[in-house]
Amino acid sequence: MPEIPREKSPESSLFLLLDGYNFISKRSQRFKSDVFQTRLLFQKAICLIGEEATRLFYDNEKFVRAGANPKMLLKTLLGETGVQTKDGLTHRFRKVMFMSLMTSESIQQLVDLTAGQWKA
Repeated sequence: MPEIPREKSPESSLFLLLDGYNFISKRSQRFKSDVFQTRLLFQKAICLIGEEATRLFYDNEKFVRAGANPKMLLKTLLGETGVQTKDGLTHRFRKVMFMSLMTSESIQQLVDLTAGQWKA
């Protein structure tokens, strides 16, 4: 098994803040690897990308969401009872409900409602 590429920086939290969503994909491209090791908040972190990583991440036998996110993230971005905090069937049903709203018609309705509120 090949060795997992490792970032040289002793701490990458600032880079995560600067790169945001692109943090993992940019480094995966640089390392030419779907997996690499870094340090976030001075703790070892393994970052994964790709279809295989997605299957692994959604395997409820290997990962749990409850208690995994910092409170500050829950209070400001995800919500304390958001789908990202649920596991098992609760997560699956909540996600299905949310994704059922992601149709072209529903998104356009949201755009129209938002535009109307901005005008008001």
